[in-house]
Amino acid sequence: MALLLSACESAHYYAQAVGGHWQLLRNRVSIDAAIADPATPPELARKLETVRAARQFASSTLLLPENDSYTQYAPLPREAVTYNVVAAPEFSLTPKTWCFPFAGCVSYRGYFDPEDARKKAAQLASSGYDTIITHTAAYSTLGWFADPLPGPVLNWDSDRIVALVFHELAHQKLYIRDDTAFNESYASAVAVLGLQAWQQTESTGARARMTTRRRMLTLLEPTTRDLETLYQQDMPLAEMRQRKTAIIADAQARYAEVAAELPGWEAWIDGLNNARLASLHDYTRGITTFESIFTDCQQDWACFHRESRRLGEDATRRAPLFSGIDSAS
Repeated sequence: MALLLSACESAHYYAQAVGGHWQLLRNRVSIDAAIADPATPPELARKLETVRAARQFASSTLLLPENDSYTQYAPLPREAVTYNVVAAPEFSLTPKTWCFPFAGCVSYRGYFDPEDARKKAAQLASSGYDTIITHTAAYSTLGWFADPLPGPVLNWDSDRIVALVFHELAHQKLYIRDDTAFNESYASAVAVLGLQAWQQTESTGARARMTTRRRMLTLLEPTTRDLETLYQQDMPLAEMRQRKTAIIADAQARYAEVAAELPGWEAWIDGLNNARLASLHDYTRGITTFESIFTDCQQDWACFHRESRRLGEDATRRAPLFSGIDSAS
């Protein structure tokens, strides 16, 4: 019975994934055509021109793939394209992973329907996992399809849109199976470094957001260490649960004032748990490594991508920088 249920869940999951992606592709609009259309609102046309220019810059300067991805956009009736469930065991900062035929194992499970995401998160929570649901503005099919830019992204400020295009194209440039932390840190670094090259300044909103994320990661390092130390102890579960609650409550009290000054972070701290910490680490902890590679390459993008790939393909070198993840069904 368990195997049958698992098979049914997998069939439903892949059906919603295929259906959601097909709907996105079906609604695509050519960016070139929209810009040329006099009926396109001026503000939308301006944003689309920025996307087109950033797309060209990504290939010509950042040496990211030159294809049809992000040459189209897809209007959507909601603010997110997918909703990702992230889960971590009650006493671990290593996220649960799900494995897929082409992407390998990743530390999130995406849904096009937010209700499906809520049901999965509730199921995992009932099994003892810490869970969160993140709203995803865009995703990459790693070059298998010509990915369109989801329409809601066009409500963002221009530098944030540009950073997203660079981030998603970076996944097509370099992707290491079964290592979410490496892949997301690499793509985040490409977005930040690429945006600096795009605007020749570090005072952009997107870089400020990344700086804020890294600041929070640094602030939470003592909390992370305390939790990791706790989870390695041999003690009754009730006592470990009590200590975990105390450590998290201490962090929430200690950083509440700081979080209140950072847009979006007050609620993040209020909901602090293992899953939130694991997700933050995946996207942030390796950026300094890639920035060092870029510096060592004297800001040469061909060298940067080449050396990043060498690091990604060398498990012995990669492991100390991007800790492995345990696969789960």
